[in-house]
Amino acid sequence: MWLSLPLVNSVKVRIKMSFKKIWMIVFFVFIFFIINTIVIIAFDLPRYFERIDLFVKLLPVSSLLLLFFLVKFFKSVTLPVVLFVCLFVCWFSIIKNKMPVIFGYYLGEVISQSMTPTLEVGDVVMYKTTGINIERGDIVTALNVVNQNGNGVINVNKRVAGLPDDSIFVCDFDVYINGKSFYEEHRSQSDCIHIENIELKGDEYYLLGENKFDSYDSRFFGLVDRSSITAVAIYKVSKNSRVIYF
Repeated sequence: MWLSLPLVNSVKVRIKMSFKKIWMIVFFVFIFFIINTIVIIAFDLPRYFERIDLFVKLLPVSSLLLLFFLVKFFKSVTLPVVLFVCLFVCWFSIIKNKMPVIFGYYLGEVISQSMTPTLEVGDVVMYKTTGINIERGDIVTALNVVNQNGNGVINVNKRVAGLPDDSIFVCDFDVYINGKSFYEEHRSQSDCIHIENIELKGDEYYLLGENKFDSYDSRFFGLVDRSSITAVAIYKVSKNSRVIYF
């Protein structure tokens, strides 16, 4: 009994020390990710590809420096590495899933040809979701548009063709905004089979895809209310890594 008591006390001390070490490591790593998050917000890094690209390239370097410090300070390799990896996965998951809420931006991949040639399938687009002013020619995200088959709703990314108070004239697939054709190639208005005349009211927008014959847009689902437009495209990164700002 007397021999086991010191052993029990020794185990208790080791457990307390282990928990203390774990919490200290967690604290250091947590502060590291908080600082990185603040840097992203303070310098508005997603707004410019060059900035966020530099941040992403420097993150592994700063992470290795932190791990080197933790390994030296706590004289352990496994525990700091395991805790850092676990916390990194949690932080990255939160950043990825809550990016619009935390930073006011989100990334979207182009999956259709409706905005060709500006947006090609496979392009990655950065959208701004807060403090946006919608202007003619902007590429925007509109939510809750009626699906093409009439069942449910979908989100679309189209170009703003018509603004409030604009006059829209639809001639088959061609669209004229205040008398000017949206598409460079268009037929004579005297040859129209299907005609529509639309006057946009306050908070109403007319959205079009650049691929005239392969785009589900306002010619089919109608006008879009301002409250449905939640984001404006800032720039895209093409499949060949070329960056184009809008």
